[in-house]
Formats: sequence, structure tokens, C-alpha cells
Amino acid sequence: MRPLGAALDQVRPSEYARLTGSQRRFIKGQKDPLWSNRESLDREGRRALK
Repeated sequence: MRPLGAALDQVRPSEYARLTGSQRRFIKGQKDPLWSNRESLDREGRRALK
């Protein structure tokens, strides 16, 4: 899991820098839904994963 976390920590900032506007706002705060168990997410978290 540690290598996956490290890769995610590298990709998210670069994607955040590449995007603008509403897409940028979407990226911010998406680490928790990516790491969460799908069954434990609320409706908004599941929508974010899609």
C-alpha cells in the first residue's frame, strides 16, 4: 500500500496544477474517497469515484 500511496501523492499535485476551474476544485480533497472502502462511502463519495 505504501508504494501506491506514494504514487498517488505524486500524481495528485501534478494533476491539480494541470487543471483549472471546476476540475481543479474536484481534485482537491479526493484522496479520502480513493482510499476508502466503497461500501463505507456516502452518495457523494461514490459519485466522486465514478
